[in-house]
Amino acid sequence: GSDHFHLEVGLSGGVDSVVLLHVLTQLQPQLGFKLSAVHVNHQLQAPAADWAVFCQDLCHAWQVPLRVEVVDVVQQQRLGVEAAARAARYQVYANTVAQAVVLAHHADDQMETAFLGWLRGGGIRAMAAMPAWRRLSVHASEPWLWRPLLTVNKRDLLEYAQQWNLAHVEDPSNSDETYLRNWLRQQILPNMLQQRPELSHKILAGVEQMQRELAVLEEIQAQDWLFVHKNDVF
Repeated sequence: GSDHFHLEVGLSGGVDSVVLLHVLTQLQPQLGFKLSAVHVNHQLQAPAADWAVFCQDLCHAWQVPLRVEVVDVVQQQRLGVEAAARAARYQVYANTVAQAVVLAHHADDQMETAFLGWLRGGGIRAMAAMPAWRRLSVHASEPWLWRPLLTVNKRDLLEYAQQWNLAHVEDPSNSDETYLRNWLRQQILPNMLQQRPELSHKILAGVEQMQRELAVLEEIQAQDWLFVHKNDVF
């Protein structure tokens, strides 16, 4: 019935989101939630149509309803192509009928995002990286964004894909990343973690700590704002 909690997986066709969808199809019979997927075709690369077909075939085989959304990525002056593509993608997510859109960001993504925030001179919000749960916008009626894999590393996802013999496409998001993120992904973080593997736990614990601190700060901010409004401080 319609009373089931509905999860919609953001499916790029890359290994991370294919693994995520597979895990949820495995859990669905016992947990009884409603499951569907969404694929966003950004039309930015030649094989984009093939990726959409791959996702359609996969979802057909696994009996998961899929919506394919084609977007025009309009590049504003301030937004690079990648940021514009992300904005278009999240707009599609916001239009879901599901209660939550589930994304496949993993621990390695989380570390990269935290470092990126730091390297770009961001504050606590940037360095707190990606929350596991957040509303897609400020409205309480909006769907949630859920990232269940933030503590799972890429190596484990690849291993899972191998064990289950899961086909996937070369994830489009890997090629259109910013130079800085690629440099972190290919050079800096692997070098660092090769020397000191235990640092990944420290970094992720630090990110979690910042998320808790950020939540407290936002609460204080909201209370201050109420006080200002009530007492006509301006």
